[in-house]
Amino acid sequence: MGHEFTIRREVTLSATPEQVFAAITAGTAGWMFPIDDVVGPGGAGPDNPIVTGWEPPHVFRVRMEGEDGWFNALEYLIEAREGGTCVLRYVHSGIFVDDWEGQYDGADKHTTFYLHSLGQYVQYFSGRPVTYVAVNGPSSASGPDALEVLSRALGLTETGGEGEQVRLDIPGLDPIEAVVD
Repeated sequence: MGHEFTIRREVTLSATPEQVFAAITAGTAGWMFPIDDVVGPGGAGPDNPIVTGWEPPHVFRVRMEGEDGWFNALEYLIEAREGGTCVLRYVHSGIFVDDWEGQYDGADKHTTFYLHSLGQYVQYFSGRPVTYVAVNGPSSASGPDALEVLSRALGLTETGGEGEQVRLDIPGLDPIEAVVD
């Protein structure tokens, strides 16, 4: 039996509505993962979603449907604000048919992650070409202490976090100086 869900977020982004609309309808590899460019109402992307709302640069809605009543709908409402910023109101709704609690928890967490990534992308990299890279770690990377192990490997302090500087030494590459975001 399926369970309905709704996840809502509102974020202020350091970008224009045009930049945000372009980022969510094309070039998503810069902030999420690559999907096909969406081409207006009825356009298709991954798994043949149906575009149900297309009013550039303010409204984008898409819906995907599956077996047993499953569906997944995304709504992006974009409003301009002063100083070249905008507010994005995001709603992810649908019906999960298997492992409702696990799927909801995952969707809620990845929503926070993806919207943060979108904000970083439109603020610092909007319109730039990107290459999506996926790397699988060892099985230990999914263990309960994986984030702690990674933090230690990066030289982060126990109380450190956002804003802390790190240095990545990857064999075969020049060292990379970075800031925790």
